[in-house]
Amino acid sequence: MDYFPEETYSKRLKEIDPRLKAEWNLDKWIITRDGKDYKRSPQYIMTVRNKDNSFRPLDQRTLKALRKCDTHRYPRVKDFVKEIDDYNEAKEKEKERKFNDMSSQIAEESRQAIRKDLGMGRTIFA
Repeated sequence: MDYFPEETYSKRLKEIDPRLKAEWNLDKWIITRDGKDYKRSPQYIMTVRNKDNSFRPLDQRTLKALRKCDTHRYPRVKDFVKEIDDYNEAKEKEKERKFNDMSSQIAEESRQAIRKDLGMGRTIFA
């Protein structure tokens, strides 16, 4: 594994997101994101450690994991979920609108066909 000195690692973090930083917390590295532009405290992103919770230095594995996930780019995961929900709701409303238009058209065509079959002809007032 490529181990990076802290200064080099900080530069690599900034390439992913300028607000990311690594902080030492007693026995482990913690990756946080500055929240000043959102008037919030720093946002926790991840803890750097092995699967057995033992110490792991800052290395390429952490950078790879950060690049894979986008959640650190959103001030809160709720914002990301809301964006998805809003998109899905808009799609559902569009489907409902199309269905209503189609069913109204079919209902009108059926109404006219029934009137014709009953010999009622067209009337001015429906």
